[in-house]
Amino acid sequence: MAVLLDDIVQSIELWLKLIRKPQPYVDPNLDPVLLVPGIAGSILKAVDNENGLKEERVWVRILAADYKFRTKLWSRFDPSTGRTESLDRKTSITVPQDRYGLHAIDVLDPDLIIGRDCVYYFHDMIVEMIK
Repeated sequence: MAVLLDDIVQSIELWLKLIRKPQPYVDPNLDPVLLVPGIAGSILKAVDNENGLKEERVWVRILAADYKFRTKLWSRFDPSTGRTESLDRKTSITVPQDRYGLHAIDVLDPDLIIGRDCVYYFHDMIVEMIK
């Protein structure tokens, strides 16, 4: 009876998304791989600090790219913290964490439908490693 109750509680928690369903490992004998993108090699989003719900992609984008780059991405390096700070105090720059960070380096412009293979970054390598 206790096992059945535990299964019911776990199912409700999963349904309410309080806990994540454990993901099985493909092969525990495989070594992890770290993919490190180069300069301009990942998607960047600007988050409005006053209204945290508003996110917009600022790199890589086609429409209004120059304007968004100048207003959102220009920043200065702070040597005391080792970080760059946006010149727009209301904006912070983030990298999407979808798919454990792979979304940001898989395809640089996921909105592009025609000619998408020209904006693949680590896509082919990710697909090959998943096999």
